[in-house]
Amino acid sequence: MMIPRVSRSRLIEKALKYVADRPKSGEPNLVGLVGAGGVGKTDIAEEMVSRFQQSAVSSVLVRLDLTVNRSPLGLLSTIALALDKEGFQKFITAAKEYQGKDDLRRQREFESVVDVFIENLRDHAGDNLVAIGIDNLDIVGEYFRSWLEETLFAAGPNISLFITTRNPANINAGRILSVGSFQRADIDLLVQEMLYEPRQELVDKLVALTGGNALLLVTALEAIDFLGPEQFLSAETFEQLFARRFNALTHSEQEVLSGLAMARFRFTVDVMTAIFDDDHLRLTSFHSISRLPFVRKFDSRLGIRLHDVFVPMVGKLSLFTDDQQRLLADRLVENFYDVALVQSSDRAERRLLASERIGYTLKAGIADAVRELANHVHNAISRFDFDEVESLLSAVDVNYLSASDSIAVALLRVRSLIARFATQSAVRILEDVGEGIGRIRDERLHAEWLYLRAKCVANPVPVPHGDIFEAILLLQESAEICERFGYQNLVNEILFDLARALRSVGRNREALELYNRLRDTATSQDYDEVAVRCVEEISQTYRLMQDLDHARSALEDSYRLRRERDYTGGRGISDYYAANTYRDSGDFPSARARYESAAAFLRETNDENNHCALLADWAWLEFLAGDSDAARRLQESSFQIASRFRFGAELAEHWHTMYHLERDMDRWDEAYRLLERGLTEAKRSNNMYMILDCLMHTAQRALAEHNDGVIEECLSEMEAYERRGCGIHVFRGRTLMFLGDSKYETESFGEAYSAWRDGLVIVAKFGNSRTNVELFDDILHTRRRAILRTVVDLGYVETLRTQWEREGLSARFPAILDMCNEALEISRSDR
Repeated sequence: MMIPRVSRSRLIEKALKYVADRPKSGEPNLVGLVGAGGVGKTDIAEEMVSRFQQSAVSSVLVRLDLTVNRSPLGLLSTIALALDKEGFQKFITAAKEYQGKDDLRRQREFESVVDVFIENLRDHAGDNLVAIGIDNLDIVGEYFRSWLEETLFAAGPNISLFITTRNPANINAGRILSVGSFQRADIDLLVQEMLYEPRQELVDKLVALTGGNALLLVTALEAIDFLGPEQFLSAETFEQLFARRFNALTHSEQEVLSGLAMARFRFTVDVMTAIFDDDHLRLTSFHSISRLPFVRKFDSRLGIRLHDVFVPMVGKLSLFTDDQQRLLADRLVENFYDVALVQSSDRAERRLLASERIGYTLKAGIADAVRELANHVHNAISRFDFDEVESLLSAVDVNYLSASDSIAVALLRVRSLIARFATQSAVRILEDVGEGIGRIRDERLHAEWLYLRAKCVANPVPVPHGDIFEAILLLQESAEICERFGYQNLVNEILFDLARALRSVGRNREALELYNRLRDTATSQDYDEVAVRCVEEISQTYRLMQDLDHARSALEDSYRLRRERDYTGGRGISDYYAANTYRDSGDFPSARARYESAAAFLRETNDENNHCALLADWAWLEFLAGDSDAARRLQESSFQIASRFRFGAELAEHWHTMYHLERDMDRWDEAYRLLERGLTEAKRSNNMYMILDCLMHTAQRALAEHNDGVIEECLSEMEAYERRGCGIHVFRGRTLMFLGDSKYETESFGEAYSAWRDGLVIVAKFGNSRTNVELFDDILHTRRRAILRTVVDLGYVETLRTQWEREGLSARFPAILDMCNEALEISRSDR
């Protein structure tokens, strides 16, 4: 029974105009049809496609509620086949080949397959409009929605997208058309056209029961036709009317409809047979149920589907108790999915069946079902296979989960979002989950929730202006819970990220202790990947401590472990860290060779974050080598990746490097503008090294501008970070040297001496991007005459010598003792 569309003609015309009128600004053309479930959005979208096709405009509507394969490539394949199978043959072939490849190849080639789709879509459009509709966008997650829009619009300005959704927040840009309920005049027209006995009281009751909702209207009209006007008029609510219609079904039809409410992924004759005993009566009922207005038809492979609006209503009336539904889900897993998985030879179909199977194991309450789902999701995330992740998570029906299992699945979604750098979306889910965490008293989930909250701050795309020190406390708390209750796998994961977070704030000794502990555990348990990663990070930590001998030794261990364990994953990281070590040793040719080798590996494995960081480090090498042009080219490449993904640390370092390049060209105004931008981005992304580095250069600028107050403000901010647990001190030491210079210029010699003395001690004890000795010598050399004169004039020769010896710095930094001896000779000659 179809609803006449005459009353929607004005809305349809406006929607068609919006879709066809591409914005002159060049912005993507997105039109949203927004309204409540069942209000008629789908009917409007279908009519739009029909009108476009009648006008020779290429158009397709993808109904997500009737599309079982809603994975990224599954959806693109649906669009391709509907638009032009022959024209998209290159993509269809690439997608099929992709499904049959091993995991590493899939990890590398997903984006290239998507690029083929974009190329085919662009060719299909040419200079003409292509109108693509996506119905029921609410079904997929936020990240997937954004990815889909970006992918379609990447084909060029001739692609227009119209979507239907219940939530206007799903429309981030473009124009929104509100789809409202039918008005009384519309309902009066419907009654006249669809009933033999149009009566005003029927119109009154329809308005009262349905509120003008299109799907409820057509269902109520069918009920009038089947039950008769009197039963309809005596119903007090729509739910009561629907219950009467349900009770009027045969027992067999009620069973089939109840089964349809439970088996929501696909409901075919084969599925029905797996749930029930196969008999002719139920087969007849299957076909009669499929003709009800609130039941949607799939193709023959997928059968029929219940409209979402009616799922809770049928659920309340279901002939099956919760326990019986769990039993039916269990039978469905055993009798249908286990058999189908054995029989299917198509990899895409098998992945889809496996995802649905996990959904039903969760619904059936089968032991370890959530753990099985988690293992699949974790494995897919480790391969950057977000196509599979989306397929797995979309198969979960949270309505059948316990409170703890529902939270566990939500945390899996958070992990996926963090891995895809959609951190703010992850934060929103964590906030929603927070209240439930307190109620269920599940220590493992509590620990994981704390861990993921911290990970939203301590990751490549952190939540803006997050607190890295609070994140460290959360990581420590979650690790303590896991150790107390014996959650070994989770605690290892937490400790690895805790080590990285500690290193990011300069607490390198603590980080080393954790990495060594994790390496020993992983080695003893044959966790090759974890062992190698720990050794690589040990090397990087030693390098940051300027202990290059130990850094090189750790890298040799990582290469040895790879050979012994025949482990080839993540090879690019070892080469990248080796390149940094060569650079810091001054061996630029070897560093360049390793950077080039590592970049190739990282590109192959789609490790965008490390590739971005590598290009920035390589750019810094070229800056140190004096090749500004090469530095700019590499920095620009890094910046393009960082901008695409919003890698906060790399964006901050980009502006910092550009500051140095502009400064070397004596373009000071531009340099200072870039410095300010670098400091802002560093604070936004919790990049503690870069915050302190930019503060130091801000103090250097203040020295040039004779502004003591700014230098002291920078020092005060640095000290505040140290009080909170920051272990990076060298930038404060160098800033103290600028304060000493400023005080010396104003003839405040006692204050100048104190600042220089403290600054020299800090610089001698803590390294930076070169060895401590080289850095110290540079800093001392530029102001040695002023320090020498001040020490002599104030009579602090022995005071300085005694402090230097007490700090244990005499052996490594004898230049201070040499200066003290010279000062003593000057003092004697002055007498």
